[in-house]
Amino acid sequence: MKRFVEGADRSLSILFPKQPDDYTDEANPVWLIDVVVDELDLGELGFAGMRPAVTGHPAYYPSTLLKIHMYGCLNHNRSIEY
Repeated sequence: MKRFVEGADRSLSILFPKQPDDYTDEANPVWLIDVVVDELDLGELGFAGMRPAVTGHPAYYPSTLLKIHMYGCLNHNRSIEY
């Protein structure tokens, strides 16, 4: 059993006429977020879950969740009501 949920390859072109990357232009901040978060060492920064438990459903990569959260904050979309 894998310890993290694996996403599909972004270059997969079976489901869509274009690749999903073709739907965002080069000026979109999603590319900056992707590069910056990939360069971070999240374990060293104290993010929990970098070593997931062996039991239960596989977790999502913390870097993927951070990217989604940062993109939501940039667009003033919160997933949690405070």
